[in-house]
Order: sequence, then C-alpha cells, then structure tokens
Amino acid sequence: MALYILANMAYLSVMTAAEILVLDAVAVTFGLRVLGVMSWIMPASVACSTFGAANGSTFGNARVAFVAAREGHLMDFLSFVSVRWRTPLPASFTQGIIALAMIAAGNISSLIDVFSFTAWIFYGLAFASVLIMRRTKRNLVRSYTVPIVFPIFMLLVSIGLVIIPIVQDARLEYLYAGLFILSGLIFYVPLVYYRKTPKFMRGLTLFIQRTFGVAPSSVDPDTSETAIKLSQLTEAAAAGSLKL
Repeated sequence: MALYILANMAYLSVMTAAEILVLDAVAVTFGLRVLGVMSWIMPASVACSTFGAANGSTFGNARVAFVAAREGHLMDFLSFVSVRWRTPLPASFTQGIIALAMIAAGNISSLIDVFSFTAWIFYGLAFASVLIMRRTKRNLVRSYTVPIVFPIFMLLVSIGLVIIPIVQDARLEYLYAGLFILSGLIFYVPLVYYRKTPKFMRGLTLFIQRTFGVAPSSVDPDTSETAIKLSQLTEAAAAGSLKL
C-alpha cells in the first residue's frame, strides 16, 4: 500500500491529473520524462511485475479451487493431486482453460474491468464473513487473528469499489457479471446443497485420473499439510489402470 501511494505521488509530481486520466501508459510517460535514456526500465519493470502477479495468481487461485473441491463445493477431481509432482494438476489445468476462454471471448480492457468488479464483490463477502464469524463462532480455533477494525475498513473499501464503478459508468457488463455470479446457484443447489451427482461424473473422474496421473488427497490434522494416499488407488492411477 505504501509503495502504491508513493508511486502515485511520483506520477503526480511530473504529470497533471488530467494527463494521467487520458494516458494509456502512465508509468512509461513518467519514465520518459524523468529517466531519459534509462526510461526502458519502466516498461521492463511493469513486465516483470505483471509476470510475477500472474505467476502468483496461477498458483494461488488453483489452490483455492483445490480446497473448495476438497470441501465438496466443486467437482471431486479438482481436489486430486499429481502423484509425481504433488501439485493440484487438474485444478491448475482447469483454471488455464477458463482463462483462455475468457481472453478469447472479449477485449482485455473490458475483462479487467469486469474481473475487478466481480473480485471485489467476493472480497467484500470474505471480509463480511470474518465479522459474522467473530460474532457467531467466538470460540472457534483460529490460526491467527487481526484487529476487528481491519475487516471493517476493508469491507467498506470493497463496497465502495463495487458501487463507484456502477455510479460513474453504468454498463451492461456489470449486470452480466452479477447475473453470471447468480447463475452459480443453478449448479450449487442441486450439486452441492442436495449432494446430487450426475452419472457421467464417475466416468469423467476416472478419465482425468488416468490422463493426468492424479489421486485423491487428504488433510493431515497434525501438520495441516496435504498428504497423498500412497495406496493401491494411487499406484493404479499412476499406471493408468485405475478401476472404481
């Protein structure tokens, strides 16, 4: 947060607010005006930062889907891990397919706007859940806690970042994003709430186990780390001869 504020202060010291609003690459313009022949450092730094953020998101978000599947909120095969590399390979692969589909479906600018809008909705729900659980589950064992003022502040920030874009520039994309989120209930109610499993999922799970060489995982309560069930099931999955 401090670096972000300092960066914006640096931009405002050499550019007006009006210029910043119309420029496509603020950091590059800043580099041209301040760094001279070394201005190439800015786009190179942005590229490195983008790559690092994308790399972190790839690893982190795949594990979110992995844990959600392990808790029964997504398909079981997303909670499987590679027998060889001990990584959530199906979750990572599925995330890549979804990312490619979203990129192919529209332009990157609209995608970023809609993603940010949608992401802050879920961030806000996460902060709200912290406040609710602080009241309803006071005795719950927690790995760590933060002062209550932080989730309250971030909840207000989340609400602002969801409402402000709609007020400033109401677009159908925001409506579509909201409807897309609500459409998840179509799958959540029968598949998660009522625990209904389509018949084809058995064959699909078997196919994914054989193709990727993955097996179910379990949580060791003593170490809180993912442990692979090195059993006949795992060996059969690795050999491509798993039979359910």
